[in-house]
Amino acid sequence: EPDAVVRGEGEETLVEVLERLVQREPLAGTPGVVVRGDDGHPLPAPDRPFIEDLDALPFPAWDLLAIDRYATMQGMTCVGLRRYMLLFTSRGCPYRCNYCHDIQGKRFRGASPSYVLAMVERLVRDFDVHHFDIVDDIFNWDGPRMEQILDGLAARFPSVRFALPNGVRCDRLTPAQIDKLAA
Repeated sequence: EPDAVVRGEGEETLVEVLERLVQREPLAGTPGVVVRGDDGHPLPAPDRPFIEDLDALPFPAWDLLAIDRYATMQGMTCVGLRRYMLLFTSRGCPYRCNYCHDIQGKRFRGASPSYVLAMVERLVRDFDVHHFDIVDDIFNWDGPRMEQILDGLAARFPSVRFALPNGVRCDRLTPAQIDKLAA
């Protein structure tokens, strides 16, 4: 049985959990953490606010992953086996579809196009990854942002391919955006 559960976005919460463990402080009351009370029942704490500036987050520690194993596992798409990496370029979706999660909130927060392109550049240059599954809740909520990302990918990384297995709203796409997605 777990001693604690992190709810919501974990980047900031995990840092605080580790700091408290090192200092031998109790986890009870840590925003975003649920612990067991003395009676064994869950003891929730206040929610931790969502991270607003996604560009402030460091890139994932891709060097700690067995990236070659991704080529042997089926991803979220029907594209087939290939060496790929999952990418989150945004969090949250303002739509309230009854089948969807609420882990990242119902307000869109996107990393800047320059941050997204820097992530792709690092993965291409340092890890030889050229296929990506963009797993945003709604990649195309901010149309101009999406277009800047697509233009940057086409200009700087012509060998890169990506799939959008998770969230694209067709009713928000323009014919020009569809052309950019195809390019």
